[in-house]
Amino acid sequence: MSGVVTELFGDGFFLQSTAPDNDPATSEGLYVFLRNVAAFPAHDVGSLVTVTGRPVEFQPFTEGFPPNRTVVACGAIETSTIPNEDRKSYLTITELTNVTAMTVNGTAPVPAPVPLMPPGATASIAFADIPNTPFDPVNHPRDYFESLEGMRVSIDDALAVSARDNKIVYVAARANLQPGELTVDGLPISIPGHIFPEIMRVRLSATQPTIVVDPGTRLGDLTGVVTYENGEYMVALDHVIDPASLKQPAAPEVPPAPVQGLRIATFNAENLDANDPPSRFASIAEQIVESLGAPDILALQEVQDDDGVNVTMTVTAGATLAKLIAAIGAANGPAYEIVALDPQVPNADGGQPGGNIRNVYLVKSGAGVAVGSVERLFDTADRCEEGVNPFYQARKPLLATFTVNGTPYVLLNVHLSSKVGDQGLYSNAEDPVPQSSAGRRAQAEAIVDELESRFGTNPPRIIILGDFNDVTEAATLAPFEAGSLGLTMLPDSRGENYTFSSQFHGLREAIDHIVVGGGLSSTDVTSITYLNLNADFRDQTSDHNPVVLTLN
Repeated sequence: MSGVVTELFGDGFFLQSTAPDNDPATSEGLYVFLRNVAAFPAHDVGSLVTVTGRPVEFQPFTEGFPPNRTVVACGAIETSTIPNEDRKSYLTITELTNVTAMTVNGTAPVPAPVPLMPPGATASIAFADIPNTPFDPVNHPRDYFESLEGMRVSIDDALAVSARDNKIVYVAARANLQPGELTVDGLPISIPGHIFPEIMRVRLSATQPTIVVDPGTRLGDLTGVVTYENGEYMVALDHVIDPASLKQPAAPEVPPAPVQGLRIATFNAENLDANDPPSRFASIAEQIVESLGAPDILALQEVQDDDGVNVTMTVTAGATLAKLIAAIGAANGPAYEIVALDPQVPNADGGQPGGNIRNVYLVKSGAGVAVGSVERLFDTADRCEEGVNPFYQARKPLLATFTVNGTPYVLLNVHLSSKVGDQGLYSNAEDPVPQSSAGRRAQAEAIVDELESRFGTNPPRIIILGDFNDVTEAATLAPFEAGSLGLTMLPDSRGENYTFSSQFHGLREAIDHIVVGGGLSSTDVTSITYLNLNADFRDQTSDHNPVVLTLN
């Protein structure tokens, strides 16, 4: 094969034809893997080369791809190692390998980049591909990216929509982001029926000087080569970004001050355990005290046991919670009563092996909140029976009754099963259906059935809150609003463009929710506020934003 070298990458280079066939369904480039670069003639970007080798379809992945996973037996502390099967769902790229000959025939200009404009870039599109249909790069994003594999592309006026680390940034051309799909700070927010193919993973050049890229940073015009890595299409930049050219974002909108009333909040503490550094406890405490205004009742998720991810018989979280209470006090916060129950057996609640993750309440002393009964739902004898207990290897909901000024409340602190293991948009499934959805749907149905059986005839004020791991409009969460208790999922009082609690691959989603019902209606709600404290920040205290409900 002959062509011009467009980019040096890893142990080889990208090669693009200088005589394109003008067929939009076929790519004009590929990756040439040399293995031992020094064994071949010197070459650089712009070199005209001819190479002889064997074309293959290869599944690329980064050097940090873990080949194995550690799993632990439910209800026990026996661990085992299993192969990491994620790679089986990845797509392939065309690669020339086993190169036996290579000649350099002079130089030539590199081909002009193709403006990156996938189907759905400026209008809503609900799918990456349609199964059992012809290859269609004009209408199917998955096919579009494959048709550009190995070719130079451009992203004009690129906006950083997230920053994962010093190598990977997710970006979108500003012109492709429509006003109705942005947060109040101008970043992409999940909307029904749109998969956001305009958001692109970008790998910075290996020679890139350190740059600080916060979400919202304008990076200018970018060029690079389309490739694929760890389940995602990606543009590997072919140039260095000048740090002086970056246009830093305006500061995110300041969260509103807490309002008067009974304040109940939910906050995912992202695997907090006693082994975390004091600075992490201090950061979480500061958010609780300053930004959340020290709520009367705080529902926490992802609190781990006292020895963290050490796989032992330890299931208590007293030391973890004591450090958090002390940090709240050091931040000039109030005293809090801990309302929590430990798992009955180890490693039956999912999360990191050995972490014994759980949900917890903190109740502010002197707030007039009396604690009644506390129960871990579904933590029953069948807890380790897959297909029987809907919360098998999942966090158990924490049910608690409270009395506030003589009025009874029932709170349910939930953390539904995650999406770990689901296939991404650009996998070998043409239109992947998240495998985890059925589990969350079953959990939602079980929760509603349990609440209806207990409180259906004369329900008290009911609040379900926590990490639901899905967006409001998802079919998995439909049971919450379909039962007899009149449950309602509440958006931010300020509008939908404030309603998000996490960010994944540049897209902001509301996956933490507060649901009210029973004897509590939306007319009793003064406000609900998604506090943007973490999702839009490169340095995060947690990977979730907290949500605060204020009742009149």
